[in-house]
Amino acid sequence: MIQLLTNIEVKKNAGLIYKFLLTLDREKYCQWHPAHKDFEVIKRTEQELGSILYFKEIVDGTAVKYKWRIIELTENKLVKMRALYFYPVYLTIALESLSENKTIVHHHLDIGYRVKFLSLIPDWVVGHTLFSPKKRKSQQQHAIEEYTNLEHLLD
Repeated sequence: MIQLLTNIEVKKNAGLIYKFLLTLDREKYCQWHPAHKDFEVIKRTEQELGSILYFKEIVDGTAVKYKWRIIELTENKLVKMRALYFYPVYLTIALESLSENKTIVHHHLDIGYRVKFLSLIPDWVVGHTLFSPKKRKSQQQHAIEEYTNLEHLLD
């Protein structure tokens, strides 16, 4: 499994960040970062768990577009999604509140199988093609830019 963790300090309340994430619409998503190109709610559930969202962004010249299902939520602390894709991709946004107006955003991507014998060859291939070290670095930089921008967007 390929794991990519990026920690970003945001001078905003964790509850405000959580609310922003769960109330995204196309306009807010596209304002958040210039690389964000499209967003759509495919299916929204009353409790948000199970909702399906579509995101399209350009990272390092590559269009990244997936549908994601929200699979876990903890109010003001955690949003976890699984890509609706042939290969396992998970995105976890964990919010660690340091003070009333300071939060560490833990942006965590897990790509691949959790069972070691299933993951050796596929993870090696994915790690050297679709998610190469260069693309990982670009993804981390994108996450840093996103949450730096969000701090200013929430003013």
